[in-house]
Amino acid sequence: MKAKFDSLIFDMDGTLWDAVDSYCEIWNVTSRQLGIDRTVRRDELIGLMGKTLDVILEHIFEGWDIDRPRFLALLFENEQKMMPVLGGKLYPDVFRLIPELSRRYPLYMASNCGEDGLRNFLRFTRLEPYFIDTITYGETGHDKPYNIRLLAERNNLRSPLYIGDTEGDCRSAHKAGVKMLNVTYGFGYAPEADYHADSFAQLTDMLLNHNPLILWDKDDYEQRLQRVRGEMLRDDAQWGLVADNANLFYLTGRVFCGYAAIPAEGEPRYFIRRPLGLEGEGIDYIRKPEDIPALLGCAPHSVALELDTTGWNTIERLRKLFPDARLHDMSKIMMNARAVKTETEIALMKQSGVQQSKVYEQIPGMMREGMTDVELQIEIESQLRREGCLGNFRIHGNDMELFMANILVGDNGDTPSPYDFAMGGAGQHPSLPVGADGSVIHRNEPVMVDANGNFNGYMTDMTRMYVLGDFPSEAKRALDCSIRICGEIAAMAKPGAEAKVLYERAVEIAAEEGLKDYFMGHSQHAGFVGHGVGIEINELPVLAPRSRHILQEGNVIAVEPKFVIPGVGAVGIENTYVVRSEGAAECITNATVMS
Repeated sequence: MKAKFDSLIFDMDGTLWDAVDSYCEIWNVTSRQLGIDRTVRRDELIGLMGKTLDVILEHIFEGWDIDRPRFLALLFENEQKMMPVLGGKLYPDVFRLIPELSRRYPLYMASNCGEDGLRNFLRFTRLEPYFIDTITYGETGHDKPYNIRLLAERNNLRSPLYIGDTEGDCRSAHKAGVKMLNVTYGFGYAPEADYHADSFAQLTDMLLNHNPLILWDKDDYEQRLQRVRGEMLRDDAQWGLVADNANLFYLTGRVFCGYAAIPAEGEPRYFIRRPLGLEGEGIDYIRKPEDIPALLGCAPHSVALELDTTGWNTIERLRKLFPDARLHDMSKIMMNARAVKTETEIALMKQSGVQQSKVYEQIPGMMREGMTDVELQIEIESQLRREGCLGNFRIHGNDMELFMANILVGDNGDTPSPYDFAMGGAGQHPSLPVGADGSVIHRNEPVMVDANGNFNGYMTDMTRMYVLGDFPSEAKRALDCSIRICGEIAAMAKPGAEAKVLYERAVEIAAEEGLKDYFMGHSQHAGFVGHGVGIEINELPVLAPRSRHILQEGNVIAVEPKFVIPGVGAVGIENTYVVRSEGAAECITNATVMS
Protein backbone atom coordinates (compact mmCIF):
# COMPACT_ATOMS: atom_id res chain seq x y z
CA MET A 1 0.00 0.00 0.00
CA LYS A 2 1.91 3.04 -1.26
CA ALA A 3 -0.85 5.63 -0.95
CA LYS A 4 -0.56 8.05 1.97
CA PHE A 5 -3.60 8.70 4.14
CA ASP A 6 -3.98 11.35 6.80
CA SER A 7 -6.72 9.49 8.69
CA LEU A 8 -8.83 6.32 8.88
CA ILE A 9 -12.64 6.24 8.94
CA PHE A 10 -14.09 2.94 10.14
CA ASP A 11 -17.46 1.36 9.54
CA MET A 12 -18.70 -0.51 12.63
CA ASP A 13 -20.79 -3.61 11.90
CA GLY A 14 -18.92 -6.28 9.98
CA THR A 15 -15.71 -4.26 10.20
CA LEU A 16 -14.87 -3.93 13.89
CA TRP A 17 -17.41 -6.26 15.48
CA ASP A 18 -20.31 -8.65 14.97
CA ALA A 19 -23.37 -7.60 16.97
CA VAL A 20 -26.02 -9.14 14.72
CA ASP A 21 -27.39 -11.46 17.42
CA SER A 22 -27.90 -8.47 19.71
CA TYR A 23 -29.61 -6.49 16.95
CA CYS A 24 -31.94 -9.44 16.30
CA GLU A 25 -32.84 -9.54 19.99
CA ILE A 26 -33.57 -5.79 20.04
CA TRP A 27 -35.73 -6.01 16.89
CA ASN A 28 -37.64 -8.98 18.25
CA VAL A 29 -38.21 -7.40 21.69
CA THR A 30 -39.55 -4.30 19.93
CA SER A 31 -41.89 -6.41 17.79
CA ARG A 32 -43.24 -8.25 20.85
CA GLN A 33 -43.83 -4.98 22.71
CA LEU A 34 -45.94 -3.74 19.81
CA GLY A 35 -47.80 -7.04 19.39
CA ILE A 36 -46.18 -7.81 16.02
CA ASP A 37 -45.78 -11.53 15.28
CA ARG A 38 -42.54 -11.24 13.32
CA THR A 39 -39.20 -12.79 14.27
CA VAL A 40 -36.05 -11.41 12.69
CA ARG A 41 -33.38 -14.04 11.97
CA ARG A 42 -29.63 -13.54 11.92
CA ASP A 43 -29.26 -14.60 8.27
CA GLU A 44 -31.79 -12.09 6.96
CA LEU A 45 -30.39 -9.22 9.05
CA ILE A 46 -26.84 -9.94 7.87
CA GLY A 47 -28.05 -9.50 4.30
CA LEU A 48 -29.24 -6.01 5.18
CA MET A 49 -26.24 -4.82 7.16
CA GLY A 50 -24.83 -1.51 5.99
CA LYS A 51 -28.20 -0.14 4.91
CA THR A 52 -29.96 2.67 6.75
CA LEU A 53 -32.52 1.72 9.40
CA ASP A 54 -35.50 2.93 7.40
CA VAL A 55 -34.44 0.73 4.47
CA ILE A 56 -33.95 -2.27 6.77
CA LEU A 57 -37.38 -1.65 8.26
CA GLU A 58 -39.01 -1.67 4.82
CA HIS A 59 -37.35 -5.00 3.96
CA ILE A 60 -38.17 -6.66 7.28
CA PHE A 61 -41.80 -5.57 7.26
CA GLU A 62 -42.49 -5.60 3.54
CA GLY A 63 -46.23 -6.21 3.18
CA TRP A 64 -46.90 -5.67 6.89
CA ASP A 65 -49.24 -2.96 8.12
CA ILE A 66 -47.36 -1.46 11.05
CA ASP A 67 -46.85 2.00 12.51
CA ARG A 68 -43.32 2.51 11.18
CA PRO A 69 -42.48 5.80 13.02
CA ARG A 70 -43.67 4.27 16.29
CA PHE A 71 -41.64 1.11 15.67
CA LEU A 72 -38.45 3.07 14.93
CA ALA A 73 -38.92 5.28 17.99
CA LEU A 74 -39.30 2.24 20.25
CA LEU A 75 -36.42 0.48 18.47
CA PHE A 76 -34.12 3.44 19.21
CA GLU A 77 -35.26 3.42 22.84
CA ASN A 78 -34.63 -0.31 23.21
CA GLU A 79 -31.25 -0.08 21.49
CA GLN A 80 -30.19 2.64 23.91
CA LYS A 81 -31.11 0.42 26.85
CA MET A 82 -30.02 -2.97 25.55
CA MET A 83 -26.89 -2.48 23.43
CA PRO A 84 -24.70 -1.27 26.31
CA VAL A 85 -25.56 -4.59 27.99
CA LEU A 86 -25.75 -7.02 25.06
CA GLY A 87 -22.94 -5.54 22.98
CA GLY A 88 -21.24 -7.56 20.30
CA LYS A 89 -18.06 -9.49 19.66
CA LEU A 90 -14.98 -7.65 18.40
CA TYR A 91 -13.21 -9.36 15.53
CA PRO A 92 -9.80 -10.90 16.35
CA ASP A 93 -6.99 -8.40 17.04
CA VAL A 94 -9.22 -5.30 16.89
CA PHE A 95 -8.84 -4.44 20.58
CA ARG A 96 -5.10 -5.10 20.48
CA LEU A 97 -4.30 -3.22 17.27
CA ILE A 98 -6.62 -0.18 17.30
CA PRO A 99 -4.26 1.59 19.76
CA GLU A 100 -1.33 0.94 17.40
CA LEU A 101 -3.25 2.39 14.45
CA SER A 102 -4.23 5.43 16.51
CA ARG A 103 -0.57 6.24 17.11
CA ARG A 104 -0.01 6.60 13.35
CA TYR A 105 -3.41 7.84 12.14
CA PRO A 106 -6.29 9.91 13.57
CA LEU A 107 -9.25 7.49 13.80
CA TYR A 108 -12.92 8.26 13.02
CA MET A 109 -16.15 6.30 12.52
CA ALA A 110 -19.08 6.65 10.11
CA SER A 111 -22.03 4.26 10.19
CA ASN A 112 -25.64 3.95 9.08
CA CYS A 113 -26.67 3.02 12.63
CA GLY A 114 -28.93 4.96 14.98
CA GLU A 115 -27.95 8.13 16.78
CA ASP A 116 -26.27 6.45 19.76
CA GLY A 117 -25.01 3.34 17.97
CA LEU A 118 -21.37 4.39 17.70
CA ARG A 119 -21.24 5.87 21.19
CA ASN A 120 -22.65 2.62 22.60
CA PHE A 121 -20.09 0.65 20.62
CA LEU A 122 -17.15 2.73 21.85
CA ARG A 123 -18.27 2.59 25.48
CA PHE A 124 -18.99 -1.14 25.41
CA THR A 125 -15.65 -2.02 23.77
CA ARG A 126 -13.60 0.55 25.75
CA LEU A 127 -12.21 1.91 22.47
CA GLU A 128 -13.52 5.43 23.06
CA PRO A 129 -10.09 7.00 23.80
CA TYR A 130 -8.79 6.10 20.35
CA PHE A 131 -11.46 7.74 18.18
CA ILE A 132 -11.64 11.49 17.62
CA ASP A 133 -15.09 11.91 16.04
CA THR A 134 -18.05 9.84 14.85
CA ILE A 135 -21.06 10.39 12.61
CA THR A 136 -24.21 8.33 12.07
CA TYR A 137 -27.32 8.24 9.93
CA GLY A 138 -29.34 8.59 13.12
CA GLU A 139 -27.65 11.91 13.89
CA THR A 140 -27.85 13.57 10.48
CA GLY A 141 -30.61 11.75 8.59
CA HIS A 142 -28.26 11.65 5.59
CA ASP A 143 -26.71 8.75 3.71
CA LYS A 144 -23.15 7.52 4.20
CA PRO A 145 -21.51 9.43 1.29
CA TYR A 146 -22.85 12.69 2.69
CA ASN A 147 -21.75 11.76 6.21
CA ILE A 148 -18.24 10.76 5.13
CA ARG A 149 -17.84 14.12 3.40
CA LEU A 150 -19.25 15.97 6.42
CA LEU A 151 -16.96 14.10 8.82
CA ALA A 152 -13.95 14.90 6.62
CA GLU A 153 -14.96 18.55 6.31
CA ARG A 154 -15.50 19.22 10.00
CA ASN A 155 -12.21 17.51 10.93
CA ASN A 156 -10.22 18.96 8.01
CA LEU A 157 -9.31 15.55 6.58
CA ARG A 158 -7.70 15.78 3.15
CA SER A 159 -6.98 12.13 2.32
CA PRO A 160 -8.89 9.72 4.59
CA LEU A 161 -9.23 5.98 3.95
CA TYR A 162 -12.65 4.44 4.56
CA ILE A 163 -12.57 0.89 5.96
CA GLY A 164 -15.72 -1.20 5.58
CA ASP A 165 -17.03 -4.63 4.61
CA THR A 166 -19.73 -4.30 1.94
CA GLU A 167 -20.24 -3.13 -1.63
CA GLY A 168 -22.46 -0.41 -0.22
CA ASP A 169 -19.56 0.84 1.88
CA CYS A 170 -17.38 0.86 -1.24
CA ARG A 171 -19.93 2.82 -3.30
CA SER A 172 -20.41 5.28 -0.44
CA ALA A 173 -16.69 5.89 -0.03
CA HIS A 174 -16.10 6.38 -3.75
CA LYS A 175 -19.12 8.66 -4.06
CA ALA A 176 -17.62 10.72 -1.23
CA GLY A 177 -14.31 10.86 -3.15
CA VAL A 178 -12.50 8.63 -0.66
CA LYS A 179 -10.48 5.43 -1.20
CA MET A 180 -11.87 2.27 0.41
CA LEU A 181 -10.31 -0.78 2.06
CA ASN A 182 -12.59 -3.81 2.13
CA VAL A 183 -12.24 -6.23 5.05
CA THR A 184 -13.27 -9.56 3.58
CA TYR A 185 -14.02 -11.21 6.94
CA GLY A 186 -17.17 -9.12 7.45
CA PHE A 187 -20.72 -9.35 6.06
CA GLY A 188 -19.93 -8.76 2.40
CA TYR A 189 -17.29 -8.38 -0.28
CA ALA A 190 -16.51 -5.30 -2.38
CA PRO A 191 -14.68 -6.25 -5.60
CA GLU A 192 -14.31 -2.58 -6.62
CA ALA A 193 -12.54 -1.62 -3.38
CA ASP A 194 -9.10 -0.03 -3.68
CA TYR A 195 -7.60 -2.46 -1.16
CA HIS A 196 -8.59 -5.73 0.51
CA ALA A 197 -7.58 -7.28 3.83
CA ASP A 198 -8.51 -10.78 5.02
CA SER A 199 -7.96 -10.00 8.72
CA PHE A 200 -7.58 -7.01 11.01
CA ALA A 201 -3.96 -7.99 11.57
CA GLN A 202 -3.34 -7.88 7.82
CA LEU A 203 -5.09 -4.53 7.59
CA THR A 204 -2.85 -3.15 10.33
CA ASP A 205 0.27 -4.56 8.70
CA MET A 206 -0.66 -2.94 5.39
CA LEU A 207 -1.16 0.44 7.04
CA LEU A 208 1.80 0.42 9.43
CA ASN A 209 4.61 -1.59 7.92
CA HIS A 210 5.05 0.42 4.78
CA ASN A 211 7.47 2.89 6.34
CA PRO A 212 8.21 5.77 3.97
CA LEU A 213 10.53 8.52 5.15
CA ILE A 214 8.35 11.23 3.59
CA LEU A 215 4.86 11.22 5.08
CA TRP A 216 3.54 14.34 3.32
CA ASP A 217 1.81 13.89 -0.02
CA LYS A 218 3.93 14.67 -3.08
CA ASP A 219 2.48 18.09 -3.91
CA ASP A 220 2.69 19.32 -0.33
CA TYR A 221 6.26 18.00 0.04
CA GLU A 222 7.30 19.85 -3.11
CA GLN A 223 5.69 23.07 -1.85
CA ARG A 224 7.68 22.85 1.37
CA LEU A 225 10.93 22.20 -0.48
CA GLN A 226 10.21 25.07 -2.84
CA ARG A 227 9.79 27.48 0.05
CA VAL A 228 13.06 26.34 1.65
CA ARG A 229 14.91 26.54 -1.67
CA GLY A 230 13.57 30.03 -2.26
CA GLU A 231 14.85 31.22 1.11
CA MET A 232 18.23 29.55 0.47
CA LEU A 233 18.59 31.30 -2.89
CA ARG A 234 17.77 34.66 -1.26
CA ASP A 235 20.54 33.96 1.25
CA ASP A 236 22.94 32.62 -1.42
CA ALA A 237 23.28 29.29 0.42
CA GLN A 238 24.10 26.30 -1.82
CA TRP A 239 23.37 23.49 0.67
CA GLY A 240 21.67 23.39 4.04
CA LEU A 241 21.99 20.75 6.77
CA VAL A 242 18.88 20.23 8.92
CA ALA A 243 18.86 18.18 12.14
CA ASP A 244 16.44 20.07 14.42
CA ASN A 245 13.33 17.97 15.18
CA ALA A 246 10.85 20.71 14.27
CA ASN A 247 12.58 21.32 10.94
CA LEU A 248 12.87 17.61 10.14
CA PHE A 249 9.16 17.20 10.86
CA TYR A 250 8.38 20.15 8.59
CA LEU A 251 10.33 18.57 5.73
CA THR A 252 9.38 14.91 6.08
CA GLY A 253 6.39 14.54 8.42
CA ARG A 254 8.45 12.60 10.97
CA VAL A 255 11.36 12.99 13.38
CA PHE A 256 14.54 10.95 12.91
CA CYS A 257 18.13 11.01 14.08
CA GLY A 258 20.30 12.30 11.27
CA TYR A 259 20.38 15.10 8.72
CA ALA A 260 18.39 16.37 5.80
CA ALA A 261 20.75 17.89 3.24
CA ILE A 262 18.77 20.40 1.17
CA PRO A 263 20.25 21.91 -1.99
CA ALA A 264 19.12 25.28 -3.32
CA GLU A 265 18.73 23.44 -6.62
CA GLY A 266 18.20 19.71 -7.00
CA GLU A 267 16.86 16.90 -4.85
CA PRO A 268 17.41 16.52 -1.09
CA ARG A 269 19.54 13.81 0.47
CA TYR A 270 18.73 12.20 3.80
CA PHE A 271 21.53 10.89 6.02
CA ILE A 272 19.96 8.78 8.75
CA ARG A 273 21.28 7.06 11.87
CA ARG A 274 17.99 5.97 13.48
CA PRO A 275 15.42 4.45 13.09
CA LEU A 276 16.27 1.65 10.70
CA GLY A 277 13.98 0.64 7.86
CA LEU A 278 12.89 3.99 6.44
CA GLU A 279 12.16 3.85 2.72
CA GLY A 280 12.43 6.37 -0.10
CA GLU A 281 14.66 8.13 -2.61
CA GLY A 282 17.87 9.83 -1.53
CA ILE A 283 18.32 7.94 1.75
CA ASP A 284 21.74 6.89 3.06
CA TYR A 285 22.30 5.34 6.47
CA ILE A 286 25.36 6.75 8.26
CA ARG A 287 27.34 6.03 11.40
CA LYS A 288 28.58 9.60 11.96
CA PRO A 289 28.40 13.03 10.27
CA GLU A 290 31.88 12.52 8.81
CA ASP A 291 30.29 10.04 6.38
CA ILE A 292 28.28 12.83 4.70
CA PRO A 293 30.82 14.54 2.36
CA ALA A 294 31.75 11.37 0.46
CA LEU A 295 28.08 10.39 0.08
CA LEU A 296 27.13 13.92 -0.99
CA GLY A 297 29.69 13.72 -3.78
CA CYS A 298 30.36 17.45 -4.06
CA ALA A 299 32.19 20.26 -2.29
CA PRO A 300 29.66 23.07 -1.65
CA HIS A 301 30.91 26.66 -1.79
CA SER A 302 28.42 27.61 0.94
CA VAL A 303 26.67 25.61 3.67
CA ALA A 304 23.85 26.67 5.98
CA LEU A 305 23.78 25.19 9.51
CA GLU A 306 21.12 25.58 12.20
CA LEU A 307 22.93 28.17 14.31
CA ASP A 308 19.94 28.75 16.62
CA THR A 309 19.45 25.18 17.78
CA THR A 310 22.82 23.46 17.34
CA GLY A 311 25.51 23.45 20.02
CA TRP A 312 28.89 25.02 19.38
CA ASN A 313 30.81 21.72 19.43
CA THR A 314 28.49 20.25 16.79
CA ILE A 315 28.73 23.40 14.65
CA GLU A 316 32.51 23.18 14.73
CA ARG A 317 32.36 19.47 13.86
CA LEU A 318 30.06 20.11 10.89
CA ARG A 319 32.13 23.05 9.64
CA LYS A 320 35.17 20.77 9.40
CA LEU A 321 33.23 18.59 6.95
CA PHE A 322 33.22 21.52 4.48
CA PRO A 323 36.30 23.58 5.43
CA ASP A 324 36.20 25.82 2.35
CA ALA A 325 32.46 26.54 2.45
CA ARG A 326 31.01 29.88 3.46
CA LEU A 327 28.73 29.57 6.53
CA HIS A 328 25.05 30.62 6.53
CA ASP A 329 22.25 30.35 9.10
CA MET A 330 19.81 27.53 8.25
CA SER A 331 17.71 28.34 11.34
CA LYS A 332 16.72 31.71 9.85
CA ILE A 333 16.09 30.11 6.45
CA MET A 334 13.81 27.44 7.94
CA MET A 335 11.90 29.90 10.15
CA ASN A 336 11.18 32.12 7.15
CA ALA A 337 10.12 29.13 5.04
CA ARG A 338 7.84 27.78 7.76
CA ALA A 339 6.13 31.14 8.30
CA VAL A 340 3.85 30.61 5.27
CA LYS A 341 1.81 27.45 5.66
CA THR A 342 0.72 25.04 2.95
CA GLU A 343 -2.93 24.01 2.78
CA THR A 344 -1.99 20.69 4.37
CA GLU A 345 -0.44 22.50 7.31
CA ILE A 346 -3.52 24.69 7.66
CA ALA A 347 -5.78 21.61 7.54
CA LEU A 348 -3.74 20.00 10.32
CA MET A 349 -3.96 23.15 12.41
CA LYS A 350 -7.71 23.30 11.87
CA GLN A 351 -7.91 19.70 13.06
CA SER A 352 -5.97 20.63 16.22
CA GLY A 353 -8.28 23.62 16.67
CA VAL A 354 -11.36 21.40 16.57
CA GLN A 355 -9.92 19.03 19.19
CA GLN A 356 -8.61 21.80 21.41
CA SER A 357 -11.99 23.58 21.31
CA LYS A 358 -13.72 20.31 22.20
CA VAL A 359 -11.73 20.10 25.42
CA TYR A 360 -12.20 23.79 26.26
CA GLU A 361 -15.98 23.33 26.07
CA GLN A 362 -15.68 20.75 28.87
CA ILE A 363 -13.70 22.97 31.26
CA PRO A 364 -16.71 24.52 33.08
CA GLY A 365 -17.70 21.01 34.23
CA MET A 366 -14.21 20.44 35.65
CA MET A 367 -14.19 23.51 37.91
CA ARG A 368 -15.32 23.52 41.51
CA GLU A 369 -14.98 26.02 44.30
CA GLY A 370 -12.00 25.39 46.55
CA MET A 371 -9.93 23.43 44.04
CA THR A 372 -6.49 24.80 43.23
CA ASP A 373 -5.32 26.02 39.86
CA VAL A 374 -2.92 23.04 39.76
CA GLU A 375 -5.80 20.61 40.31
CA LEU A 376 -7.74 22.27 37.49
CA GLN A 377 -4.68 22.10 35.25
CA ILE A 378 -4.36 18.37 35.91
CA GLU A 379 -8.02 17.86 34.98
CA ILE A 380 -7.63 19.86 31.76
CA GLU A 381 -4.39 18.15 30.76
CA SER A 382 -5.86 14.73 31.47
CA GLN A 383 -8.81 15.45 29.20
CA LEU A 384 -6.54 16.87 26.52
CA ARG A 385 -4.54 13.63 26.52
CA ARG A 386 -7.71 11.53 26.39
CA GLU A 387 -8.86 13.53 23.37
CA GLY A 388 -5.57 12.86 21.57
CA CYS A 389 -3.27 15.74 22.53
CA LEU A 390 0.35 14.67 22.05
CA GLY A 391 1.42 16.55 25.17
CA ASN A 392 4.62 17.95 23.63
CA PHE A 393 4.67 21.76 23.64
CA ARG A 394 7.35 22.71 21.11
CA ILE A 395 8.79 26.17 21.77
CA HIS A 396 11.64 27.77 19.83
CA GLY A 397 14.54 29.15 21.82
CA ASN A 398 16.55 28.23 24.90
CA ASP A 399 14.85 30.82 27.13
CA MET A 400 11.33 29.46 26.62
CA GLU A 401 9.80 26.41 28.29
CA LEU A 402 6.38 25.33 29.47
CA PHE A 403 4.56 22.13 30.29
CA MET A 404 1.05 21.59 28.86
CA ALA A 405 -0.86 24.62 30.08
CA ASN A 406 -0.73 28.03 31.72
CA ILE A 407 -3.57 28.40 34.25
CA LEU A 408 -3.76 31.74 36.06
CA VAL A 409 -5.99 32.56 39.03
CA GLY A 410 -6.15 35.86 40.94
CA ASP A 411 -2.99 37.75 41.84
CA ASN A 412 -0.74 35.01 40.45
CA GLY A 413 -1.54 36.49 37.02
CA ASP A 414 0.58 39.53 37.99
CA THR A 415 3.64 37.49 38.97
CA PRO A 416 6.51 38.25 36.55
CA SER A 417 8.10 35.34 34.71
CA PRO A 418 11.59 35.12 33.15
CA TYR A 419 10.04 33.74 29.97
CA ASP A 420 8.83 35.72 26.97
CA PHE A 421 5.16 34.77 27.36
CA ALA A 422 2.24 37.17 27.33
CA MET A 423 1.35 36.14 30.88
CA GLY A 424 3.57 34.87 33.68
CA GLY A 425 2.66 33.20 36.95
CA ALA A 426 4.93 31.90 39.68
CA GLY A 427 4.64 28.21 38.84
CA GLN A 428 5.05 25.47 41.42
CA HIS A 429 8.85 25.57 41.67
CA PRO A 430 11.70 27.99 40.84
CA SER A 431 12.98 25.49 38.27
CA LEU A 432 9.88 26.17 36.11
CA PRO A 433 8.62 29.61 37.18
CA VAL A 434 5.50 30.02 35.04
CA GLY A 435 1.79 29.35 35.41
CA ALA A 436 -0.27 27.75 38.17
CA ASP A 437 1.16 28.06 41.67
CA GLY A 438 -1.44 26.33 43.83
CA SER A 439 -3.82 29.29 44.14
CA VAL A 440 -7.31 28.34 45.31
CA ILE A 441 -10.22 29.06 42.97
CA HIS A 442 -12.94 31.16 44.60
CA ARG A 443 -16.37 32.19 43.40
CA ASN A 444 -16.57 35.27 41.16
CA GLU A 445 -12.83 35.02 40.45
CA PRO A 446 -11.62 34.97 36.81
CA VAL A 447 -9.67 31.91 35.71
CA MET A 448 -7.51 32.16 32.58
CA VAL A 449 -6.77 28.95 30.65
CA ASP A 450 -4.09 28.77 27.93
CA ALA A 451 -3.66 25.05 27.24
CA ASN A 452 -1.87 22.80 24.74
CA GLY A 453 -3.35 22.48 21.24
CA ASN A 454 -0.95 19.94 19.69
CA PHE A 455 -2.88 16.97 18.31
CA ASN A 456 -0.87 16.13 15.18
CA GLY A 457 2.44 17.97 15.33
CA TYR A 458 0.81 21.30 14.42
CA MET A 459 -0.46 23.49 17.23
CA THR A 460 -3.21 25.98 17.74
CA ASP A 461 -3.00 28.59 20.49
CA MET A 462 -6.14 29.55 22.40
CA THR A 463 -6.95 31.29 25.70
CA ARG A 464 -10.37 31.44 27.33
CA MET A 465 -11.82 32.82 30.56
CA TYR A 466 -13.90 30.89 33.08
CA VAL A 467 -15.60 31.79 36.35
CA LEU A 468 -17.65 30.16 39.08
CA GLY A 469 -20.43 32.66 39.67
CA ASP A 470 -20.32 36.20 38.29
CA PHE A 471 -17.54 37.77 36.23
CA PRO A 472 -16.30 40.97 37.96
CA SER A 473 -17.21 44.19 36.15
CA GLU A 474 -13.55 45.31 35.83
CA ALA A 475 -12.68 41.95 34.29
CA LYS A 476 -15.68 42.11 31.93
CA ARG A 477 -14.51 45.49 30.62
CA ALA A 478 -11.04 44.08 29.93
CA LEU A 479 -12.50 40.95 28.33
CA ASP A 480 -14.70 43.04 26.03
CA CYS A 481 -11.64 45.07 25.04
CA SER A 482 -9.67 41.87 24.32
CA ILE A 483 -12.48 40.59 22.12
CA ARG A 484 -12.61 43.92 20.29
CA ILE A 485 -8.85 43.89 19.68
CA CYS A 486 -8.99 40.33 18.32
CA GLY A 487 -11.78 41.33 15.94
CA GLU A 488 -10.00 44.41 14.64
CA ILE A 489 -6.64 42.69 14.29
CA ALA A 490 -8.30 39.82 12.38
CA ALA A 491 -9.90 42.34 10.02
CA MET A 492 -6.55 44.09 9.44
CA ALA A 493 -4.52 40.87 9.08
CA LYS A 494 -4.35 40.74 5.28
CA PRO A 495 -1.42 40.11 2.95
CA GLY A 496 0.75 43.23 2.84
CA ALA A 497 -0.18 44.45 6.32
CA GLU A 498 2.73 45.49 8.56
CA ALA A 499 2.93 43.44 11.74
CA LYS A 500 3.97 46.48 13.78
CA VAL A 501 0.88 48.39 12.61
CA LEU A 502 -1.35 45.62 13.99
CA TYR A 503 0.46 45.87 17.30
CA GLU A 504 0.10 49.66 17.35
CA ARG A 505 -3.64 49.39 16.73
CA ALA A 506 -4.00 46.97 19.65
CA VAL A 507 -2.25 49.46 21.95
CA GLU A 508 -4.50 52.27 20.66
CA ILE A 509 -7.64 50.29 21.45
CA ALA A 510 -6.38 49.47 24.95
CA ALA A 511 -5.71 53.19 25.48
CA GLU A 512 -9.16 54.13 24.15
CA GLU A 513 -10.71 51.80 26.73
CA GLY A 514 -8.58 53.19 29.56
CA LEU A 515 -6.72 49.90 29.96
CA LYS A 516 -3.28 50.72 28.54
CA ASP A 517 -1.51 50.41 31.92
CA TYR A 518 -2.76 46.80 32.22
CA PHE A 519 -2.17 45.79 28.60
CA MET A 520 0.01 42.67 28.17
CA GLY A 521 0.83 42.69 31.88
CA HIS A 522 0.99 45.05 34.83
CA SER A 523 4.13 44.66 36.93
CA GLN A 524 5.88 43.36 33.80
CA HIS A 525 4.71 43.88 30.21
CA ALA A 526 5.12 41.56 27.23
CA GLY A 527 6.43 43.31 24.12
CA PHE A 528 4.05 41.81 21.57
CA VAL A 529 0.36 41.11 20.99
CA GLY A 530 0.63 38.13 18.66
CA HIS A 531 2.95 35.65 17.02
CA GLY A 532 3.13 32.99 14.36
CA VAL A 533 2.22 29.46 15.35
CA GLY A 534 2.65 26.06 13.71
CA ILE A 535 5.01 23.22 14.60
CA GLU A 536 6.34 25.48 17.35
CA ILE A 537 4.20 27.78 19.44
CA ASN A 538 6.35 30.84 18.66
CA GLU A 539 6.96 31.16 14.95
CA LEU A 540 7.03 34.08 12.52
CA PRO A 541 5.64 36.66 12.03
CA VAL A 542 5.66 38.52 15.36
CA LEU A 543 3.19 41.34 16.04
CA ALA A 544 5.48 43.68 17.96
CA PRO A 545 6.40 47.40 17.91
CA ARG A 546 9.73 46.94 16.09
CA SER A 547 8.71 44.01 13.91
CA ARG A 548 9.73 44.23 10.26
CA HIS A 549 7.43 41.41 9.21
CA ILE A 550 4.91 41.92 6.44
CA LEU A 551 1.94 39.55 6.55
CA GLN A 552 1.59 37.05 3.73
CA GLU A 553 -1.24 34.80 2.65
CA GLY A 554 -0.84 31.53 4.53
CA ASN A 555 0.64 33.05 7.70
CA VAL A 556 -1.00 31.60 10.79
CA ILE A 557 -0.94 33.95 13.77
CA ALA A 558 -2.07 33.74 17.38
CA VAL A 559 -3.49 37.05 18.61
CA GLU A 560 -3.53 37.36 22.41
CA PRO A 561 -4.50 40.79 23.77
CA LYS A 562 -4.41 40.21 27.52
CA PHE A 563 -4.62 42.38 30.61
CA VAL A 564 -3.57 42.05 34.23
CA ILE A 565 -5.76 43.98 36.66
CA PRO A 566 -4.37 44.20 40.22
CA GLY A 567 -6.68 42.57 42.72
CA VAL A 568 -8.66 40.89 39.94
CA GLY A 569 -6.26 38.81 37.86
CA ALA A 570 -5.32 38.04 34.26
CA VAL A 571 -8.06 38.63 31.67
CA GLY A 572 -8.22 38.17 27.91
CA ILE A 573 -8.67 35.74 25.07
CA GLU A 574 -6.40 34.32 22.40
CA ASN A 575 -7.31 32.95 18.99
CA THR A 576 -5.40 31.44 16.10
CA TYR A 577 -6.06 32.97 12.68
CA VAL A 578 -5.16 32.07 9.10
CA VAL A 579 -4.25 35.04 6.90
CA ARG A 580 -6.25 34.81 3.67
CA SER A 581 -6.02 36.78 0.41
CA GLU A 582 -9.52 38.20 0.80
CA GLY A 583 -11.53 39.23 3.83
CA ALA A 584 -10.68 39.01 7.49
CA ALA A 585 -8.28 36.38 8.78
CA GLU A 586 -9.98 33.03 9.41
CA CYS A 587 -10.34 32.04 13.08
CA ILE A 588 -9.66 28.31 13.67
CA THR A 589 -10.08 28.26 17.47
CA ASN A 590 -13.79 28.49 18.14
CA ALA A 591 -14.47 27.45 21.73
CA THR A 592 -17.03 29.53 23.65
CA VAL A 593 -15.45 32.86 24.61
CA MET A 594 -16.85 33.07 28.15
CA SER A 595 -17.98 30.25 30.45
